[in-house]
Amino acid sequence: MALRDWNPFARDPAPPPELSAALADLSRLADTRPELAPAARTLADVLRAAFLVPTSEPPVHADPDLLVAAWRAGVPAFRAGDAPPAWNADELRARGLAVCAALVGTNPKAADLLQTVRKGTVDLHAWAVDSLADRPESVADRAQALGIPPGLARSVLRLALLPSLSRFSSRLAPLRPEGLWTRGDCPNCGGPPSLAESRGLDQRRFWRCGLCAADWGGERLRCPFCGETDHRRLDYRFAEGEQDRYRLSRCESCGGQLKVVSTLAPISAPGLLVVELATVHLDLLIG
Repeated sequence: MALRDWNPFARDPAPPPELSAALADLSRLADTRPELAPAARTLADVLRAAFLVPTSEPPVHADPDLLVAAWRAGVPAFRAGDAPPAWNADELRARGLAVCAALVGTNPKAADLLQTVRKGTVDLHAWAVDSLADRPESVADRAQALGIPPGLARSVLRLALLPSLSRFSSRLAPLRPEGLWTRGDCPNCGGPPSLAESRGLDQRRFWRCGLCAADWGGERLRCPFCGETDHRRLDYRFAEGEQDRYRLSRCESCGGQLKVVSTLAPISAPGLLVVELATVHLDLLIG
């Protein structure tokens, strides 16, 4: 069977450890918070769809010295060098199709996107190039022109990219000297952090990217969006009894808000999506 037509639901390959752990966390989440059970089941299907498609090892697209020079100049790694990273278009298409198929039961518009990808009307690889080149409006415009909700298009593209991008981020991490990247945006793709980790026994702060799963050192008393460091303009909100596990960090200067999760170890790529669901109640604290 060609990879372009590969379907993770047609057989039962052994899931990678990070996927197994994420699925177990989803099962526990559904048991302890029944109101999230339907969403947890959908997310489990989507994670299987994305992470069971075979993923090749992506080559580093630029010389390490060039990457370090780019980071030092404030340029994200994916935009360093003469050409962007090369993603396997067939793998990306296969994951996109599998994710759409997993979403059809809960989002009828996913069937429309599925057909456009299958027919070749939508080129997910071209969408990925635009998104990683910081042209997300191009993806939204193309989707809208086809009658596809932009939010759905962005979600499917993110899920289709995450397995490859997270592997690429893992390969880039050892090349980046500690403390070299002090910006609030992602050192690899340039996107904003999707959450912050208070990691380990010392609760050291790390920011995490929701697109490529990169992590980089942050500061507890600095807003990643505007750089504000005045503690009087930075505060937290949290649900009763959860202040030691989940919090919502807020910056009064720019209005930026970021979820903060306490964890002993770095959260895996699929685990980031599980945490997003587990902390959805913090969105009610925004405002």
